[in-house]
Amino acid sequence: TATMKLSYQKKIPAFTLPEIVISLLLITVLFTIVYGVYLIANKQVRTIEEKNSFYADLFITKSILKKDFEGPGILTISDDAKSINIEKLRDDKNRVGKIDYYFDSSFIIRSAGLVTDTLKPGGIIIDRHFYNDTLPLVSRVKIMSIYKEKPFFIYLQKKYAAEEILFSGNKQENNSE
Repeated sequence: TATMKLSYQKKIPAFTLPEIVISLLLITVLFTIVYGVYLIANKQVRTIEEKNSFYADLFITKSILKKDFEGPGILTISDDAKSINIEKLRDDKNRVGKIDYYFDSSFIIRSAGLVTDTLKPGGIIIDRHFYNDTLPLVSRVKIMSIYKEKPFFIYLQKKYAAEEILFSGNKQENNSE
């Protein structure tokens, strides 16, 4: 029994229960801090991605609108200012073309022939100017898009060729007869 007492009395190197509890507590605090930092960083990344997506969509929409406005064609706007029509006189293959835009606060629909596109962000026409009092040709349009309660504006200007002005004048005379 003397040898048994010796083996039980021999100290084995180990951690005590309070040391283990304190180390687990420190690890828990460390993981809590790391998780909090992760949540904050993840929220910032999502916010940046959302803003970047809005600005990219706004840039694409503005580019398409600007290209269509600057191209040849006669621009008319509906009385309720929810749609714009661009009528192309003739293209290289002697075809008459038409582009229609419908404006909504959440999207803009663009129809050109058989192709229809949905552009984002949406916008509403808040201002328009006409070429002169007698011709219904639109010369300038101001479109407002809203992101996070902040307005963003797209300014578009149309310059007409003499042929387009004459065609519109003749068309209006024929409609009034």
